[in-house]
Amino acid sequence: NLWVPKVGCTNCGYSFLNKKSKYDHDKSHTYKEDGGDFEIMYGSGSVKGFFSADDVILADDIVVSQQRFAEIQDAGGLGLAYALGKFDGILGLGFTSISVDNTITVFENAIAQQVVDQPIFAFYLGDNQDGELTFGGYDSSKFEGDLETVKLKSATYWEIVMDGISVGDYKVEPNADGSDVSAIIDSGTSLLVGPRSEIPKLASAVG
Repeated sequence: NLWVPKVGCTNCGYSFLNKKSKYDHDKSHTYKEDGGDFEIMYGSGSVKGFFSADDVILADDIVVSQQRFAEIQDAGGLGLAYALGKFDGILGLGFTSISVDNTITVFENAIAQQVVDQPIFAFYLGDNQDGELTFGGYDSSKFEGDLETVKLKSATYWEIVMDGISVGDYKVEPNADGSDVSAIIDSGTSLLVGPRSEIPKLASAVG
């Protein structure tokens, strides 16, 4: 989902530190009322608000018309991570199948409205410099060699089946019972998350 703090939002940052930009639908001539309730749960807690619709500008030449999104009235569930974080809202890049109220995502809408050149987005992580997010393609100057396609296990999160994991002496092979070793490629978290029994071994392997 896409959500942004609205004017008057509670628990939406401090006025003196990492002040949040807030959306004011009264100042938008393309805003349309929706009225549906919105709540999404994260690991730390939930954020709450209501759905609205407006044009979303991803770039000068990429405008997604009448995108359904949430105006957040209370972001208290995110705690200090949000209050101190350098972000205002969240633009989800998972799939509509897991969005709140089955709301079509910004990028799926961009594809449907044919405002992107290709149905591709790409992250460059920056290597200790500013990163980049490209919509509608990728920047071939940011890597060498060829891209390799990996099939999704399901169109929910970006979940893939892995051949295994290998870090130093640490190895995870395909499960003996034939079940998959799967992983989620998640650009929206600052954490590496895994089974409690495995993470200490992985941490030890990387020192």
